[in-house]
Amino acid sequence: MNRLRNRSMIKAIDYRPYQSSSEAFFSSINLEQFDTDHPISNEEILNELSKSNIEGLSNTVHDPERFLYPASGKETPLLERLVNPIKIFDYLVDFMDQYYNLEEDRDPCARWRETMDEKLWDNFAYIIPVVCRQMIEILQNENTIITTGPDVIVFGDLHGNLNDVHYIYRNFLNEKKYLNFKFIFLGDYIDRGPKSIEVLLFLFSIKMISPKRYILLRGNHEVSKVNKKYGFKCLVEHIYKNTYIKNPKILYNLIYRSFNQAFNHLPVGVVIRFKNQKGIFCCHGGVPNEMYNHDQPWTINELNKLGGQFKPHDLIPRKNCRPEQSALNEILWNDPVSQTFARNHSNNLKMFYQNKKRGGHCSKFSEEAVNRFLRVNNLRLLIRGHQFKCCKEKGYRFHFSDQTLTVFSSSNYCGIQENTTGYVLVTENNFQPMILRSAEESRPFRQFNRFELILDELSKEVVKVIF
Repeated sequence: MNRLRNRSMIKAIDYRPYQSSSEAFFSSINLEQFDTDHPISNEEILNELSKSNIEGLSNTVHDPERFLYPASGKETPLLERLVNPIKIFDYLVDFMDQYYNLEEDRDPCARWRETMDEKLWDNFAYIIPVVCRQMIEILQNENTIITTGPDVIVFGDLHGNLNDVHYIYRNFLNEKKYLNFKFIFLGDYIDRGPKSIEVLLFLFSIKMISPKRYILLRGNHEVSKVNKKYGFKCLVEHIYKNTYIKNPKILYNLIYRSFNQAFNHLPVGVVIRFKNQKGIFCCHGGVPNEMYNHDQPWTINELNKLGGQFKPHDLIPRKNCRPEQSALNEILWNDPVSQTFARNHSNNLKMFYQNKKRGGHCSKFSEEAVNRFLRVNNLRLLIRGHQFKCCKEKGYRFHFSDQTLTVFSSSNYCGIQENTTGYVLVTENNFQPMILRSAEESRPFRQFNRFELILDELSKEVVKVIF
């Protein structure tokens, strides 16, 4: 399939290059808290990076110019340039096609993959902060809860699995029969997988090309205090700590912080509205606890107002969270009660319970809680991600008389789980959860690079936490 066809599947008429606002973006990044022993100030970052131009980097990176629009002047600082998302998209599609079409033998294909990895990381080292800045300019125009219509395809957690992203691109985003579909991703794009940076760059590039066609929601791992613990910060640091820049600490902290700055602006939910029937609500976790709303179910309008008043920049379970923050936080974190729990408490089942498995600062919700939320918002179904174990056999699972649907889209979870993955097809007349890839089809893809041992150790620790 030629490159022109590939672009036509991704592009939409609402694409346009966004104007630079680098000064506001980089002034909002504060890295002093990342290393208490050796703090890095914003002044150090700007002195080290903002003055850099393409000519000064020509001997250190492969070709960053290819991803940028022409500069207004020769001395325009690199971090004030505008990226061309179509160029990034083209590069990543070629990268995935080559990377996953190679034989899986260790030699010589393993060395070739490692060379490809390093080339990609070098190419995007200075581009990532600019990509994140332009993403924020797009996301600032979106509500906390977005409203869209059919036809839609919904994908669950991806967790750094570029192999699955490649499969999704080839079989959905680039398929002619889905040309008029929109695509919703439910969050958790990073951690627990080896290709978090590549997954983010691909998703950000298609979002910049067609902002209304691709909806990226925030998951609980798109929170700095979570991804700092579960692998993303470690991955970024190990990739760039041996880089060519004089002070690599500045670079990898800038990249890590830039991604999290973009995460702060991701929406937390989507409502799919239909002409002749009730709608569908999509989010990462679940419905928020009514205790934060005077024991009344939250409406979509109320949640949108919260997002407007309190930017959800640090959503993580905390004891002293304000009610407004807690409601948005729980949309990312909450889980349905299990069938066993509901059966054992059938005579006095409450709507919400403390979710001790997630740290105790979010909730588990019952069928009645979902019913109240759906009824007050004229909805019929909740589609969510966030849970792997219940989706292991089919890639999805219904709860509560089919009013809640969990979907998970990352195969070989943590590199050791042989699981089936799923997605949800939503049209005007119907919705249908379907298998994305069977466990047999999505066998583990070995990663032969210098981060293999690091990621193996991270996976072992993560599995201990999960199970």
